[in-house]
Amino acid sequence: MASNGMPRKWTVEDSLDLYNIRQWGNRYFTANDRGNLVVQPNGGDPRKVVEYDAHTYGGVDWLPDGTALVYSAIDTYLLRGRAPWTFRHHKDHESLKPAHLSRKIDYPKPDGKVSFDKLSSVFISNTNHEENQPCHLTLGDASVPVAVNLALYDGPEARFCPAGVYEFVEEGGQRRLQINAQNCVHCKTCDIKDPTQNIRWVVPEGGGGPNYPNM
Repeated sequence: MASNGMPRKWTVEDSLDLYNIRQWGNRYFTANDRGNLVVQPNGGDPRKVVEYDAHTYGGVDWLPDGTALVYSAIDTYLLRGRAPWTFRHHKDHESLKPAHLSRKIDYPKPDGKVSFDKLSSVFISNTNHEENQPCHLTLGDASVPVAVNLALYDGPEARFCPAGVYEFVEEGGQRRLQINAQNCVHCKTCDIKDPTQNIRWVVPEGGGGPNYPNM
């Protein structure tokens, strides 16, 4: 708070100070009834706080009061997220090219120092599913992985899954897709990237999946 009782502008020095805080949270940052940012650097004495004018934060002091609120209302209720200056996107599975139109990439083998194999990474994630639970990764049509994905795209599910859940194996002289659902880390890449949208990711039994105890 400035000496005249008004919020002061954000400075570079303030940013440098805040980057040294021990953690983020309401203990350090709050907003008052005027919508201004109230900062308590390093979680010190709660009586020693600094108030920053929200309209000058980020160097936009030329905007009239309430501009951000009005814009948010227009974008949310009138444009409904379809503003012409918004980034465009597409369905990810539609961007996959057939194998014959793509160059094969020969990835180097994991060195165990900077890069690691998939199963070692799955082990570190502490992923676990009960062996007798229903498979939460299902197929709309069991023939599609071999007849379409393998034939046309060279079996992308065996590569885009970061946990090695999907692999094509030989059985009786025929190729088939094997699903190792117990390795699933619940990233849902297969549900998004499968070119035929044939893989159905459903919610597994409670308590299963990755477990990151140090996060």
